[in-house]
Amino acid sequence: MTRSTPLLGILFLFLISLTSSPGAEPFFQGVKPCESCHTAELEVWEGTVHAKSYKTVHKSEQAAELLAAVGSETSMKRDPLCISCHFSLRQKTAKSKPKAKAGPSCESCHGPSSDWIDLHNDYGDFDSAEAEPAEHKNQRLASAESAGLIGAFNLFGIASNCASCHGLSRPDIEGESLAAMFANGHPLNQQFELVEYSQGSVRHRFYPPNLESNAELDAPGLSRLFLIGKAAQLVAAEQAIAIAPEGDYKKTQLAIAKAARASLMLANSNSAVAAFLSNPDHNSGRALAESIKNVDLSPLVGGSLPDPTNYR
Repeated sequence: MTRSTPLLGILFLFLISLTSSPGAEPFFQGVKPCESCHTAELEVWEGTVHAKSYKTVHKSEQAAELLAAVGSETSMKRDPLCISCHFSLRQKTAKSKPKAKAGPSCESCHGPSSDWIDLHNDYGDFDSAEAEPAEHKNQRLASAESAGLIGAFNLFGIASNCASCHGLSRPDIEGESLAAMFANGHPLNQQFELVEYSQGSVRHRFYPPNLESNAELDAPGLSRLFLIGKAAQLVAAEQAIAIAPEGDYKKTQLAIAKAARASLMLANSNSAVAAFLSNPDHNSGRALAESIKNVDLSPLVGGSLPDPTNYR
């Protein structure tokens, strides 16, 4: 059985469709660069299963069995097949050894921060985000995104990270390893749905003018998120299908792709959704998310949204 190359410094880069800065590969810096400004978001994260799993997930009996199944002789916290979804890495410099220091956190969704954190934090002549004019903010965030940030409004980029981990379809892991993990009991959540999993305990929507209020999405916003999540799920599943050996893992990914496509067909009358379905990939997914950002598709898909009482 072949294993994926342990390139810990480039985990998640397959999910970034933007061009990163030239030079050394970007690396993960952990939660600390984010916590001083994003205190409300950090408080939410600390209460999530993502954060709490750091102390427990590697101790389970199943973890040892799965590592053995893929021929690993190390722990989850050091094995690249596990780190890419279950842990957040931290490096002090590009040359230092990456270490797992937390469960899935900021960079798990927003990408390794070494190249974009300074750009993201550069308020120029303004003292704070509150004093910063909209034009400067837009330029600042655009610069950070060009350096690899998967911004809060890049919903397809974030959804892709969610779908690839919850769907056991990481593009940086070889198909044989994914199938072996699945065959030996690694969870693969066929029922994963982005609204249900993102709008409960992990929701952290603190935006001006009320930075202390964790805002809830309205029906149009939830409907857009539902479709973007299904688009990301379809792309992730089809990527897994392309590299999977014949067997139960591939059959499960085919079922996920079929279900995601059926959900998207509910809104096929929208030209952007139809265009994505004709060629589902990361670029068309980004284009879909951009095209529907101000469109109310709740009349088409609202009936498929999860009950808020079922939010995770």
